[in-house]
Amino acid sequence: MKKIISILLTAVLLTGTVFAEKKYSGDIQILGGLSTDDYQIKKEIAVNADSLLFDLSVESWHLFKINSVLDAGFIAGINAGIGGTTLFKTNSISIPKDSLGISCHINAITGPAIALSVKNVVRFNIAAAFNLSFLNLISRTESDKTVYTYCAPLGFALEAQAKFTLDKKISPIVGYKLTTNFENNFSTFSDGTNKSFPVDSLAVVTNTIFAGISFNW
Repeated sequence: MKKIISILLTAVLLTGTVFAEKKYSGDIQILGGLSTDDYQIKKEIAVNADSLLFDLSVESWHLFKINSVLDAGFIAGINAGIGGTTLFKTNSISIPKDSLGISCHINAITGPAIALSVKNVVRFNIAAAFNLSFLNLISRTESDKTVYTYCAPLGFALEAQAKFTLDKKISPIVGYKLTTNFENNFSTFSDGTNKSFPVDSLAVVTNTIFAGISFNW
């Protein structure tokens, strides 16, 4: 009888330990940082454009514990950036800097993620996600007409971040994100006229460094 009671008590204690261990963790992150966009467009002519932007993101990570070190799950997020075009050239002929204008982008990402934890001190979140972008460059012609050059490419995002104080409701975060997007055309809008231009290749690479906070549950 004593053996049976001991076995039952042990089972109860083990069950309590299993259910006490947190198997799922999620958060909402508010992140701010700096981004650079690099456009490479090729057809009969080659177009290169660069921009520097302030970037604001909202992300949510959902992770499920595999063991004491490794978690796996997914990420979803959206970010927007606004800044200035720093370079716009066609066949190595640059537009004058006083004709360069505003640059902006919007990205939506979702995809799988993993995390590596060092106790409750720091967790390294890593995601490889699908990315949908909208990008716009604004410039002016010699006749002082405003030209909007834009595209909506698809691509991939790689993100790595370090998240601290995991056992708190609010955690600080620092990180880096790389997005690479591809399209086969771009469009311009100027003086009430919209034009579309098919190209051999269009690639936009965005680098972002950021810091922020997460609200954990």
